[in-house]
Amino acid sequence: MLSAMIHGIYAASSKDLSVRSGMGLLWDAEGKWGSVVLGMLGDTKSKAEKADEAKDWAELGEMGKEREKWSLYGLRGGIGVITDGLIDRIKQRGVDVRLNQTIENIEPTASGTLITTSTGTIESDHTISAIPPTSLDPLLSSPLPNLSYNPYTSVGVVSLVFEGAPQLYHPDGFGYLIPRSDATANPEGVLGVVFDSTAVPGIDDVGLDGRVTKLTVMMGGPYWGSYGVSKRPEDPQSLVEPALRHLARTLPALAGIEPLVTSPRLHIDAIPTYRPGHGQRLHETDAAIRNGPWLGKLSLAGNGYGGIGVNDCVWSGEGVARALLNNESVTGLERWRNWA
Repeated sequence: MLSAMIHGIYAASSKDLSVRSGMGLLWDAEGKWGSVVLGMLGDTKSKAEKADEAKDWAELGEMGKEREKWSLYGLRGGIGVITDGLIDRIKQRGVDVRLNQTIENIEPTASGTLITTSTGTIESDHTISAIPPTSLDPLLSSPLPNLSYNPYTSVGVVSLVFEGAPQLYHPDGFGYLIPRSDATANPEGVLGVVFDSTAVPGIDDVGLDGRVTKLTVMMGGPYWGSYGVSKRPEDPQSLVEPALRHLARTLPALAGIEPLVTSPRLHIDAIPTYRPGHGQRLHETDAAIRNGPWLGKLSLAGNGYGGIGVNDCVWSGEGVARALLNNESVTGLERWRNWA
């Protein structure tokens, strides 16, 4: 069960992942209750954490009350509507947004940082890096430790739309995740399948609701690496045939049914694998920022540090932004400062 869950979250082998850094809830539950099972049945949140969470949800008014009924949530038009909306809003407030530029070097200066790009230079009193640590590492003129330690895993995602209601093809639910398996049991190297139409209902156009079935097949990760089932393909289109073959085997009602839409994508080096010792390494990186030329000039955010999910990334960015608004010197790695 654990390897299947790790496949669905990290697209990695559970043998390669730090439990404390990658599954902190399990670690905390075992530490508090002496048992993972008892801990999951108990409560790992403090009263202060519960109060802060309740306050945040209360700010959303009626939506904050409605979310108590949710297990998952989605956005009509996709999650990209959030970033598109944010860009429009900050442009209206006078923020200079520069896209499609390659960063070549970042160096600390007496007053902040100097960023060299493919089109020129940018002087800033503070830089927040939200790119992968492995991408940031070679750009820093004054190196920081451990940024390139964790490997990244690649994932193939095939989105499919079939004619007909979901009930024709699969039961209601989120979908399924597949535990570690070999080439005989799982020749396509599938990590799991999401039943989009029933996992997050109500986000389709009204005319399509109940008339089509959307599925997402997730492939690759350790099957293209440590499991040795197959090699990562170069062409995303080559993912479609094995995805359909897998669905025909696990959901027989789909056998021989041609999809209305296929949208394959290859996400190269998309998800970091937090290897054992991740927290201690971040502790060292935080100390290096505070005790070196980057102090007060560089902060780190994104999925390379404290969680790979969208919520984790938002949390890390918000934490840095709030600290800077309060004129605090922030590295973005404060939670690991007292790691032991």
